[in-house]
Amino acid sequence: MQNFNRATKYLQNGNVEKALQFYKRQLKEHEFKELYLNMGNCYRLLGKDKDSYNSYLKSSDHSTPFADGTFGVYPHALSNLGLLEYTWGNDDAAIIQYTAALDKDPIHLDSIWNYSNAYLRKLCSLEEVDVEAAWKMYEYRFNRTTPTHVDRDIQRWDGVSKGKSIIVVAEQGFGDKIMFGRYIHCLREYFSEVWVQCPIEMKDIFSDYKTCQVSLDSNAEVAVPYCSLASVFKNVRSDWLAGKFGTKKFTSGFNIGIEWAGSATHSNNKYRSVLPTYFLDLAKYGNLYSIRPGAPAVRGVKALNSSSWAESAEIVNGLDLIISVDTSLVHLAGSLGKECWMLQPLKETDFRWGNNTMVEDNIWYPSVKVIRNPGSWPRVFERVCEKLDIMQLREYKNKMQGMIGDMNAFSIQR
Repeated sequence: MQNFNRATKYLQNGNVEKALQFYKRQLKEHEFKELYLNMGNCYRLLGKDKDSYNSYLKSSDHSTPFADGTFGVYPHALSNLGLLEYTWGNDDAAIIQYTAALDKDPIHLDSIWNYSNAYLRKLCSLEEVDVEAAWKMYEYRFNRTTPTHVDRDIQRWDGVSKGKSIIVVAEQGFGDKIMFGRYIHCLREYFSEVWVQCPIEMKDIFSDYKTCQVSLDSNAEVAVPYCSLASVFKNVRSDWLAGKFGTKKFTSGFNIGIEWAGSATHSNNKYRSVLPTYFLDLAKYGNLYSIRPGAPAVRGVKALNSSSWAESAEIVNGLDLIISVDTSLVHLAGSLGKECWMLQPLKETDFRWGNNTMVEDNIWYPSVKVIRNPGSWPRVFERVCEKLDIMQLREYKNKMQGMIGDMNAFSIQR
């Protein structure tokens, strides 16, 4: 087991290739479920999905023993098999694996959490699911192996009781805060005072409420995480920030805001971000602008380097179109009601955008269209160019019809 233990330390420290070397050495001495599971994890981190899948299959195989020589069902392996199916867009196949894991261990927390993502993606694909159960399972994000961080200093709201004050506590990224921020005003039916925990740079977004960075700085009696609001409130206006901010003036022409990368620390950043050069061909359609502060300089793209979320909102309001990978900019545009085209990641797409390759719509933002990714960034941008061609043709026809109308009016006056 010396090679296995050494490999696991390498894996925990992020040295995946070195870990895999020692796991392979261990495999020559003795095979067991835990070994195949960790090898599968290495392959998955290296983007070798087929090798990962085969390793997880060996880990879940009844003929493969555990390290202690016993045999049986291995929920971890089944859950990881489900993750790969989810990565490939196979929600039903993923759920089969999660169900098998939970049949063995009904409180296998990672399986419950993973199940919720597949289930919610089916919901966002307009499939019939038990909505209440889906959001209830989503609460297990706080209990999984790598739990979502949330402030636990104040007692959680039960979703029913009324009182004096409540605080919405921070979790996940900027985009999640903006997306689920649509529900916060609903809390005023239950509480006379509503606090929002948020980074100081987001105060302008939540200026309708009292804000703080540390929950205990509020006088709130109970707390609720941002994303938990979706399980309580339904059918809430998506463009909740429309009209809240001003509009930046741009030069004449068609002005497009672009974003090619999200946070480097995001778990799926490798597959959701793209080289900025992919956007350069779009310059033939209009002026290209980058909004993100500190974004690298790219020839042909004017960097606006927004200094705040309020300024970003004003910029978005002034642009004609936003084209972005899956980042917080999409949520800002959708919440402002601005037309936006979201470029889906290569794989492991977020549940909220659904999994229906036949439509570009989503259930969260009418102004956002999802450009589905067939596993090829060039094909994604081909689709973007097709849509821009159609948009320009439509505008040309509208312009010509307006000119003809003016001519007819002039001839009548004569």
